[in-house]
Amino acid sequence: MSQANASKDGTAGGLVIGRALGAPIVLSWTWFIAAILITALLAPFIRTLSPSMSVPTSMFVAFLYAILLFTSVFLHEFAHGVAGTLGGQKVSVIELNVWGGFTKFEPKIDDDAKRTAMTSFYVSIVGPVVNIILAAGGWIGMNHSSPGSILWLLCAALTFANVALGVINLLPGIPLD
Repeated sequence: MSQANASKDGTAGGLVIGRALGAPIVLSWTWFIAAILITALLAPFIRTLSPSMSVPTSMFVAFLYAILLFTSVFLHEFAHGVAGTLGGQKVSVIELNVWGGFTKFEPKIDDDAKRTAMTSFYVSIVGPVVNIILAAGGWIGMNHSSPGSILWLLCAALTFANVALGVINLLPGIPLD
């Protein structure tokens, strides 16, 4: 892992945790704020759903949920990158941050005629489609696990978070998809 500083490409800076599609994957410093908030806010709710769970276990499950949520966001953003790459775009960075994340494409210098309205549509729609697929996977997991178990709690959180991410990102408006 290396450190990325704030730059002109729009990233806030953070840890470069890997590369995808030839671009760095940046875990912004603000992600840690989001993970801490999610953990602190979700742990008490988890204990209401599973009262026998200890405080440390509920904190651990809440933190696992934060990781699952940002994995979902990464897959959402990665899908945008794949669609853009297939449409002739070059990904410059995928960043995960306190707001979720974003995929930034390099500006086109040559003829931009290849980037049609359909390419823009595909790039926009694939992220929410990935979230709906992840929600379906979570729903299947919920139905095949014991209610109140750690697996059930994580699948429930995965389901509802991805439904929300998918639906919200289908709404028109910047910075949504």
